Amino acid sequence: MAISCNDLNAYATQFLPQFVFAAMERVYPVSAESWLQQCAQDDWTQPTSPHRGTADVVATLPLQVGGLMAASGCNGVGGAPIDPSQPLGAYPGAREESFLDFAGWTSLTTNDGFVEGDDDYIRAYYSKYFSQFNSGLALGEQTPPTRTPPVLPSKTAIYCEGAWAGAFTRLAIQEGLTDFATPPTNDPNQLSPDTRLDPYFVLTYYLFYPCTEPPPPTSSFAPTSPNQFMREGQWEAVSLFFKSTSPTVSSTADLTLASDPTQVTPDFAVLSQGITTSGNGTSVGGLATSYPAQVGSWGQGGQVMKSGSFGSKEIEPQEVYVTSGTHKNLFSPTPTSTTSSPDPGWTAAGGVSEGVGGALLPAWPVGTILGGLLLLAGFLMQFFGKDSSTSPLPDSSGDVATGNGPIANSTGFQTDSGAPSVSIDLAVYSALPNNAGCEPPPWWSYPGRWGIAVASGSAGWDSGGRRIDFKGRSRAYWNTVWLQTAL
Repeated sequence: MAISCNDLNAYATQFLPQFVFAAMERVYPVSAESWLQQCAQDDWTQPTSPHRGTADVVATLPLQVGGLMAASGCNGVGGAPIDPSQPLGAYPGAREESFLDFAGWTSLTTNDGFVEGDDDYIRAYYSKYFSQFNSGLALGEQTPPTRTPPVLPSKTAIYCEGAWAGAFTRLAIQEGLTDFATPPTNDPNQLSPDTRLDPYFVLTYYLFYPCTEPPPPTSSFAPTSPNQFMREGQWEAVSLFFKSTSPTVSSTADLTLASDPTQVTPDFAVLSQGITTSGNGTSVGGLATSYPAQVGSWGQGGQVMKSGSFGSKEIEPQEVYVTSGTHKNLFSPTPTSTTSSPDPGWTAAGGVSEGVGGALLPAWPVGTILGGLLLLAGFLMQFFGKDSSTSPLPDSSGDVATGNGPIANSTGFQTDSGAPSVSIDLAVYSALPNNAGCEPPPWWSYPGRWGIAVASGSAGWDSGGRRIDFKGRSRAYWNTVWLQTAL
């Protein structure tokens, strides 16, 4: 079948992953619309103003207070909220930056220049929203002063875009980019698309995080890890690749899919895993390592068979594990270790920690009398506070992903109580032609950063991330680059 908007919605709904967040997470996905419409009571004309309030900014380089030009948004007390129904951004020149400024720079208040953002303000702005996922997060005084009431999301936003993998290789050729490897049979002077990628339809789920934070501190955290960098505005993505039912595909007109997504298995899944450096959005190649991702497999119909209670089998959505603070997507949790008492972990605002409510019973053999007695004993030990608990271990980069935190899936965002606390808003867009009803909003193509830029060499901070850059490269594009390396 040709891929219509209805078909795209059916696939997007069927294959929506189950996102499992770390138990100590403090920052959760928000809607891009809420990010765009924030107004703060802040006077940008003052040299020490942190410059809060979302504005669409073009800045001269090097960054300087007098060089911030806000095209629209809440730039000072007179600015109006950005209208998400209108386009954003302009192409920057060689000495310009284009970005959205949400919380501004705390370093401006101390005359230290553009070196440090304000993640405390971001967490405070979204505190009421975040506390629905992590009840230990503090409210009260953390709510920041805003000119208008915070435009908090009513639902957890997950954006999904359907595209053709072949379009990405053709974009690279058109723009003179060297991100994709040239097939060995091609003439390097006459580049042609990689025919191995042409058969694939790409379904990409995007999540937007207000900021990136370092992982929870651990004894093995590498001090030189790029995970130490903080940034304002972060897009991450999960891409699923489906082989077209057409025998040959050389354009979007040839792209077809099976009518029943429940009977389909994606050939590949590619999970984005943060960015190492934000780049300038115009470089022609060598950027794949800045947008790392992992290639793996996915279950039929977006589901997997798992062992349930007492030996039964249960069908569950395919899971994606999200690392704490850095929001990388993993196919499985990071390793755990068993300790005699809960690991205090990363204490968040309000005192919540990995150990709170995080003790897990060991996976005893089920179906035997001995297993039942051990399970009961484990429960009693947990009740009296003398249990063994599993504590997350970081990977080589210091990242931690657990399997016992809040979960977002098709039924909503669930906390440890098991009850949905926030609904999911799945917005489905199409990058394919002739798909009325699935057109993306104007902000979807904004090529600038979704957070403030910082001066080069800033300790602990990197400039904001992008969903798509000035060459048209999205996270789906980079995930396809990584798929090519695995073919």
